Amino acid sequence: VTGRGGATRASVEHRIRRECEGDAARYEMCVVNRLGSKCERFTVGSVPTVISSSDARGDPITKRIQWEGASKEVLVTEVDSVAGRCVDKRRLVGDDEMVMELISPTEVRAYRIFARVEGDKTRR
Repeated sequence: VTGRGGATRASVEHRIRRECEGDAARYEMCVVNRLGSKCERFTVGSVPTVISSSDARGDPITKRIQWEGASKEVLVTEVDSVAGRCVDKRRLVGDDEMVMELISPTEVRAYRIFARVEGDKTRR
């Protein structure tokens, strides 16, 4: 695998840490690949969180993170970049599964289902 793009696709690990306090939830999300580790820390509460960052190619992006609706069951991230706006929506299904809906700038939708591994039932 050669080049920055190939390295980012080769192997990726996601780590998510959550701490809740009142109506706010603090998150640390890390992506680890051959290029190293990139972590973002943010708080999701009643006001949307806006983060200016960069993508794997170094192009600027703006992320807007907020809860969808008053139930706070779906975490929505909108990413504005040179390619357009992408959206991901994450919701927990039971204790051991998360469904992520991905929406492309052309409204193509894809779904990913994540399951808890190694029997870790620790809630953070």
